[in-house]
Amino acid sequence: MKCPHASCVECGGKLVHQDSKKSDESSSALGQHVHDSYPTTFYFMDIDAAIYKRATRILRIVEHKNPDQAVRPSQRAVLPMLSLAVQGMVQANLVHPESGVFVLWSEGSFDTACVSRVTHDGNLDWTDKANAVQIEANLLQPFLTGQSLLDSVVRQIQASAPQ
Repeated sequence: MKCPHASCVECGGKLVHQDSKKSDESSSALGQHVHDSYPTTFYFMDIDAAIYKRATRILRIVEHKNPDQAVRPSQRAVLPMLSLAVQGMVQANLVHPESGVFVLWSEGSFDTACVSRVTHDGNLDWTDKANAVQIEANLLQPFLTGQSLLDSVVRQIQASAPQ
């Protein structure tokens, strides 16, 4: 079934389902243009977030998925390439070793999330949510703001220790 309002009644702009985009919808105007106008002879994907915090030198590239969404073929191809690029930056000491490319499965409340680190290692299936690590909001916030998760876990342990 198609939604009755595929475009905005005010300006005529194309509307998308923010939390449940269909395969023919892109959240960016450029992505929608490429999808609608060009042949499908190449991969095209957007990145949901690129977080860089100068104080920590942590760079996290994040692809967000709703809990029921799968990683698309374009993401399976391109995200590992980006992961290799970030690893090269780590080796060159340009970014912190906690930097990387991640898939984050979560709903709009963002109370919890399942996070998987993208790798080019064929032995690790980062595309399967079942292999992801579940984190709660108290760690999701530092993750999404470029803070060290090791520091956050240490602070959490220290705060819960008897005085």
